Amino acid sequence: MKDLNNSSGYDSIDKSGMYEKVIHLPEQILKAYNEPVIHLPENFLKSKLQKINKLVLCGMGGSAISADIVQSAFGTKLPETVIKDYTIPYLDQNTLAVVISYSGNTEESLSCLNFALKKTKHIAAVTSGGQLKAMIDPKYYWIE
Repeated sequence: MKDLNNSSGYDSIDKSGMYEKVIHLPEQILKAYNEPVIHLPENFLKSKLQKINKLVLCGMGGSAISADIVQSAFGTKLPETVIKDYTIPYLDQNTLAVVISYSGNTEESLSCLNFALKKTKHIAAVTSGGQLKAMIDPKYYWIE
């Protein structure tokens, strides 16, 4: 049995490096807060953001954790839903859809983005790149 108090040898059981990601989460949050890379297109600033009456956060796995945190922290301020699936059950033109995928290639998140692109112009993303960034840039708001 693996001694969990000894981090040496984690590589043999933690193939995706999740231990390192979790243990360094506080530093990652501080970096994202203090040094965000933001793309804010002019058309986004001109859109009627005051008409937004719902928030949908789409993500899977670790990317969905941030959506869960947002929902816990701000759920009473604006009706919001966390989607961890391929489709968004309800979405209209007054919904802000935020698609979250660290890699930018998460199948479910890309599916939700394609769905959102047909229903609303209020779309944003949190990603480090991949297909998600390519699909959303330069027209929509994104943060890296």
